[in-house]
Amino acid sequence: VREWERALALTDGILAVERGLNHPADAVAGTRLNRALALIRLGRLDEARAELEDCLDVLADDPARRAQV
Repeated sequence: VREWERALALTDGILAVERGLNHPADAVAGTRLNRALALIRLGRLDEARAELEDCLDVLADDPARRAQV
């Protein structure tokens, strides 16, 4: 569990940098997907679901990446 908590913290840090650099939402979606996977491993399913649903919205025009989500 501690490894997944650390992975989540690192992913949150990456997201903060990406957003601080104004990366487009579709470019940040991969990191958000990784965040959702860490949340799932931690049993935080409601948060993971919200993250994944947001990714689906962001990737609405990219069927291949949507399929990954």
